[in-house]
Amino acid sequence: MKRKKTPILDKHIALITVLLAVVALAWGPRLLVAGEPVGDVVTLAYGGGLPAAASLPGGDSFLVVWDMGLTLVDGASLRARFVDRSGQPAGPEFAPITPRGRAGIPSITANPAAGEFLVTWWDFRENLADIYGQRLASDGSLIGEAFLIVQASNFENWPPAVAYNPGSDEYLVVWYEIRGEPAESSIYGQRVSAEGSLVGEVILIGDQGTPEVRPALAANRVSGQYLVVWSLIGPGLEANLLGQRLTATGERVGQPFFIGQGDKPAVTHNPVSGEYLVVWANGLAQAARVRPDASVVGGISLSEPGDSKNFSDVASDSAGGYLAVWEGPGDDILTTVLGRELSATGELRSIQWPLSGASGRNISYPALTYNPQADVYLAVWEEWDEGTRMVRGRIYRPGEAPTPPQPPSVLINGDFEDGFYTLMLPAFAGQSIANGWAPFILAGQPSFAGERSTLHGGSWAYKISGYAPFVGGLAQVVQVQPGRTYRITAYYQLYPPGDGQASLGVRDGTATVKWVSDSWPGVWRPLSQVVTATSDRLTITLQGSTGADPNTNAYFDDVTVVAVGAP
Repeated sequence: MKRKKTPILDKHIALITVLLAVVALAWGPRLLVAGEPVGDVVTLAYGGGLPAAASLPGGDSFLVVWDMGLTLVDGASLRARFVDRSGQPAGPEFAPITPRGRAGIPSITANPAAGEFLVTWWDFRENLADIYGQRLASDGSLIGEAFLIVQASNFENWPPAVAYNPGSDEYLVVWYEIRGEPAESSIYGQRVSAEGSLVGEVILIGDQGTPEVRPALAANRVSGQYLVVWSLIGPGLEANLLGQRLTATGERVGQPFFIGQGDKPAVTHNPVSGEYLVVWANGLAQAARVRPDASVVGGISLSEPGDSKNFSDVASDSAGGYLAVWEGPGDDILTTVLGRELSATGELRSIQWPLSGASGRNISYPALTYNPQADVYLAVWEEWDEGTRMVRGRIYRPGEAPTPPQPPSVLINGDFEDGFYTLMLPAFAGQSIANGWAPFILAGQPSFAGERSTLHGGSWAYKISGYAPFVGGLAQVVQVQPGRTYRITAYYQLYPPGDGQASLGVRDGTATVKWVSDSWPGVWRPLSQVVTATSDRLTITLQGSTGADPNTNAYFDDVTVVAVGAP
């Protein structure tokens, strides 16, 4: 087939360089093998519910706390016990707080630096509940007295969220309440020192002027920031999830940002990938990745439509994977707790496991934590059986993550399996750009999108298309070793009825772009170049353009940059 004139792109390199500067190029490892539940469901306590759990690194047990409702045991209505790595109770129940009457709806987090836990809860001794905290030693013994965190008012069974920040050696406690004007609930926070004293004043986190409820938070162990997520309730009672980054001292970083449509979120930070994962369950259990810069990669469906109800939780493991759990389908009588494992990039790595078994009971309020020493998760939940309330749990062992071989390609997301982002520039607004790549347009108005039907391999390819003349594509800078020889390969396919051209460009440092092009329709074909680098970077460019027929789809997949010769 006759080849058309190759494109000239050098004068547009400055634009592409600017776009490349805003693309994140660091992506976490993938979990390679899925895990599964271990052992049977275990009853941890009778008479309680609304559980929370945490674990300290270095030990192989978990600490579970729960709400006893109106029942007082040892003068308090919170109870706790340790659970071993097999999910069995380890020792007797005990009161994690001093006798103080009605207290409930607990949260708990671990402080690895001090080897302690911090329990927070709503205290109901007054008409308007307050939030208190209690430090616990690694063996569960009380450290000092319970301390008042804030005088607030509780609206529902939603715990005061708490997280420990190792960078600042502080805790942050987050809740929602009506305070001042306008008379709608807002999201607030309070810093707490590792010694249990309050640091600074109450922090206003979310104040959109409409009801804001049900916050969750996670601490970024890399940057020292926090991510707080919550539900924004609209006038028609529709709910949207918002997020807000905070510095370690509670200052807002940027503006609140949209995560997805839903309610009752949970969030965790993944120190391997550096990202957060937010999950929620409202008819469809869903998840969204939140990068450190607050960009969101959503659209992760954990369940089939109708396979989730209300509450959920999520945690990450040492290999960079996640386990998400949620309240499963059914009416008020028949419910379950379901779980699913994900990779660091949000790929589903397991089937949808019924963690609570097919008990046919009223099951709700799942909570989750991970123990790195034992390399297992513990899922706990509230369950009712013939009028008896109880706390039950089960162990989940994540899939093994053997050390993978070094990837042969130095390119990021060359197979387009690592997701997409939206670039907020007028020419690209609302379009999906492949992570790790920057888009460019030289002529016309092409469209950019991930492709799931026309594939060379895997589950995704990339499409650049248009119904009028256009020239456009993607570019990425890769780091290379000067003097070394690299083979650059990209597979392309052109929409059969149309006419167009696919091109692969390689620029060595600041030199002129070298192009190879082809225009064979209807089949996957490779474009390839071999380059001996004279600089420490190569700019790889994928370009589609129209021919005589302006209806053109240019598909690209499995792009690689492989070292084939020593310096």
